[in-house]
Amino acid sequence: MFFLTLKKQSDFQRVKKSQSKIFSKSFIVQWCPQDSEGPNRFGLIATKRLGNAVKRNRAKRRLRELIRHEILPCCPHNHDYIFVARQGILINKFETLVSEAQTCIKYINAKR
Repeated sequence: MFFLTLKKQSDFQRVKKSQSKIFSKSFIVQWCPQDSEGPNRFGLIATKRLGNAVKRNRAKRRLRELIRHEILPCCPHNHDYIFVARQGILINKFETLVSEAQTCIKYINAKR
C-alpha cells in the first residue's frame, strides 16, 4: 500500500500553522484538514539533530513502514500529516512505535 507525500514547502507551512499536534517519545504528529477533497498526504521530517545521514534515513524508513501498516488504515480522511522523527525512533523497538502510533491515532480521531 502506498501513500501520497507532501512535497511543497507551502503545504508543510500550512500544516505547521494549524497548531494541531501530538507528541510521543519517538515522533511528533502535526495535522490539518485539506482545502479540497482528496486522499491523505504525509510529510516526513528527520532533522540533523538525529545524527548523520544513515540515522536520518533509518528514521524515515521506520516512519514510512509505520504509516503504511498502522496509520494509513485508521487515520481520518482528507487530512495532511507531518511526522517529525525524534531520538526515540532510532532506539525503540517497532512494537513500541506501533503502540505509540495507535495512541496518537486515537487522540486525533477524538479531536476531530
